[in-house]
Amino acid sequence: MNDKQQSQKELKPDAAQQAQKQEHQSNAPDVKKQQVERSTEQQSNESDAKKQQFEQSTEQQQKTSKSELELLREQLAATTETAKRAMADLINYRKRIEEERNSMTAFVNTAILLEIISILDNFKRAISVMAADQIPEDHRKGIESIAGQITALLNKYGVKEFESKGKKFDPYLHEAIAQAPGEKDIVIEEIEKGYMIGDKVLRPAKVKVGNGEKTTNQ
Repeated sequence: MNDKQQSQKELKPDAAQQAQKQEHQSNAPDVKKQQVERSTEQQSNESDAKKQQFEQSTEQQQKTSKSELELLREQLAATTETAKRAMADLINYRKRIEEERNSMTAFVNTAILLEIISILDNFKRAISVMAADQIPEDHRKGIESIAGQITALLNKYGVKEFESKGKKFDPYLHEAIAQAPGEKDIVIEEIEKGYMIGDKVLRPAKVKVGNGEKTTNQ
């Protein structure tokens, strides 16, 4: 083998290496492209996973927020209802106290007025007795003046006596304590005056009522 052939033989491995190198270089862009594609796909998958995770988290938060909102609404409704009931109870309590106070005041006022009327009755009876027994005029006038002042005081507070004689018997206005000959169910005599305060009977009149029998004068 001459030197030229030996040289060519030695060059063959270098050519193979060169060819392999060229092939590797020619394949390098494809490999790089594949790597980029794999990286992009991986990033895309990671992005999709994060997006899905975010959506799930957001959905869960929305469900939680909605649940909490519903709970708050229920609590608010319950609290409002409780407040309404408490307010209604308070209003009713105030009304009841006011009614009881008014009732007590009316009871006390009625009791006081009836006491005053009773005193007036005594003065009127005294006047009648004094007239019959011919008591001194100045005494009689003094008692009549006091009786007049008491009557004026009662009138000031809306208390007035009402006439019953000759009227048809009314159980709302009259208390029958006796019957006598006379027109049936007609008041023939007032034993004790009746009094009203406004349109209410403060004290019914004590009366004698006709029983329908004829009197000796008829």
